[in-house]
Amino acid sequence: MSARLTQSGESSSRNRFWYSAMELASFRDDANKLETEFRQRLKGLLKFPTRIVENKGVILLNYSAAYYDGARWQSLGGVGYLGLGLVIPLVGKQHLYTSPAVGNCVQQ
Repeated sequence: MSARLTQSGESSSRNRFWYSAMELASFRDDANKLETEFRQRLKGLLKFPTRIVENKGVILLNYSAAYYDGARWQSLGGVGYLGLGLVIPLVGKQHLYTSPAVGNCVQQ
């Protein structure tokens, strides 16, 4: 699963900024557990408000996503990138990206 910035005004390589890998090995080769978790995350992405938190550090650039189920924020996973490069980000800077629920046609 991944997210893209749609109104960033930056290059397309930067538009893809968050993803959460779901591999069978992470579920001890249990395809049913993988499918259940995939469906839960997909439901969270479509049916509930979501947020992605971007944290910039000296070495790492981290993104974590969550959806709000009405009671609390449920994690959708996160990813970290090496932050060192031609442009060093402002250390300690945090940015919050939000999205309303985008669909209500998810089967229970």
